[in-house]
Amino acid sequence: MKTRAIIEFKDTYASMECHELGYQTKETALAIISPTGHILSSTPLFRKAYGSNTAHIDQLPFNIDDLSITARGLSKKAKSNLEDWIAHTIILPMDYDKYFTKHQELLHLLAESPIVESVQALTYKTVKIHFSEALNDEHIRQLQGFILAQAGIYSYIGTSTVSDRNAHQALEWAKLDVNGRSHNDHKPAIFHRSKGLLGGFFHHGNQESIA
Repeated sequence: MKTRAIIEFKDTYASMECHELGYQTKETALAIISPTGHILSSTPLFRKAYGSNTAHIDQLPFNIDDLSITARGLSKKAKSNLEDWIAHTIILPMDYDKYFTKHQELLHLLAESPIVESVQALTYKTVKIHFSEALNDEHIRQLQGFILAQAGIYSYIGTSTVSDRNAHQALEWAKLDVNGRSHNDHKPAIFHRSKGLLGGFFHHGNQESIA
């Protein structure tokens, strides 16, 4: 039975930018913002530090212009912790031309793999892959490692042998799993979904890293 996979590109673009700047993706909290301050893409560490629901720079606990802390009522320890996060945080403006160029580069990169049968851009946010054979998690991790080595992409990936819907659900699980890990223990997030959507679902609550 063949395997299909869904890869999240919207947030992995931030990881590509991080890699291109020469920073470690696993150790840098980087976000890409729109001209109006909306957070369009971010690395896993950024979401770990400031919360996965943070959607605008006004929601950050510091001013991005001078890096001064705006959060109130922080303990001395929490303030010190936040200062450490800020020191490892990068905010960049979105370059839309570059985004779509990188999106195409990812499609071509994936197509080069001998185990990939076809690659399809579902939207500007996600990419769908069909593999030429049934794969186990180790095969997919090898592909993940290939992508990481070639393009510096720290990407989420969800797989299923049943349907696109299940693959999307597995992708959401992968994202929750990364957000729930400690910031110094990131590994490529891969989840496989083959059963019905109602069985085995789990949820990680948001974790506050600066409190």
